[in-house]
This record gives sequence, C-alpha cells and structure tokens, in this order.
Amino acid sequence: MNPHLFLAFRLAATALALLPGPVVTLVVANSFSQGTRNGLVTVAGAGPGNALLIDGALRATARPPRRLDARAGVRYRPGGRGPFAGVTRAITPNAG
Repeated sequence: MNPHLFLAFRLAATALALLPGPVVTLVVANSFSQGTRNGLVTVAGAGPGNALLIDGALRATARPPRRLDARAGVRYRPGGRGPFAGVTRAITPNAG
C-alpha cells in the first residue's frame, strides 16, 4: 500500500468527519435566528426525517425493482457472463 495515498485518504476522511453537514447548518441557523426552542424542534424533525430518508434509500437499493422492470419490458435471465448478460430487452410492438 502506498503510504502517501493512505495519508491523503486519512486526511480527507478526517476533514469530512469534522465538517458539518446541511442538517447541522440548518439547526444552527434556526437556533440563532429563532431561538433555542425552534432549534430543538428542528432537531426533533431532522432526526426522523433523516432516518426515513436512509431507510427509503436502503429499501430502494436492496433488491432490483422487478415490477417496474417488467413494465419497461426487461426480463432477467439467470446465468450468463458479463455485466449485462442476465438482462435482455424484450422488443414488443405497441398494442393499440
């Protein structure tokens, strides 16, 4: 492993861990402009909001959305080689 590359990675990771994100900036801005009570209300809303956002992202990427793929005309073939070997596009004429 390249020690210079690893040191650069560690410095970048530390900098990203120390910088506040958009939610922290929102909480600080609301606390300064509207008081402590509204800052705490922002914290109370941002926590569950972030949890729902992360949960939705994990659920969306956990498995392929087969229903949507089927509506788009994509079929899955088990086996095969290559990155797109398991997926074929069904070309059907428009009925109507």
